[in-house]
Amino acid sequence: SDLDGKHVYYTSTDSTGSTILRKPADGSQDAEKTVSINHQAFLKGILPDGETAVIDGNRQTADANIYTIALKAGAIPTALVNTQFNEYAASASPNGRWLAYQSNESGRPEIYVRELVGSGGRWPISTGGGEEPRWSPDGKELYYRVDNQLMVVPIETSSSFHAGTPTNL
Repeated sequence: SDLDGKHVYYTSTDSTGSTILRKPADGSQDAEKTVSINHQAFLKGILPDGETAVIDGNRQTADANIYTIALKAGAIPTALVNTQFNEYAASASPNGRWLAYQSNESGRPEIYVRELVGSGGRWPISTGGGEEPRWSPDGKELYYRVDNQLMVVPIETSSSFHAGTPTNL
């Protein structure tokens, strides 16, 4: 959903690509198309500006990447995390400053956080594998899964980014 909770955004995919749709949360109107993408993409969240989506792209390939895209007709995805490895499961922090995601660059899925703006700094978070990161509503904790375990990491961002030690919930 968007930041004010009045709309729900979702992705529809078919053989030609993906479309991000928006529908009033109260069901008062039909869904409207916001933007179409010419490859399979999965909506992962809306940034605090309310005008930009974070998407996982090429997820079914060996070269999954993370993009942003403006929520307007004709917009083109912009690569945010694009390497030779698989990066996906994007999760933007509530303030829109940080992006958590998983990457297989170490040979197994691990969780990383990077800046969405600024110097592009990047920090490893998980220490024994990790998938599907999600931020707490206040941005002070990051949760992720390792097999059937739910992990939590304290996050401090008042002066610079610092992640604490992961613990099993």
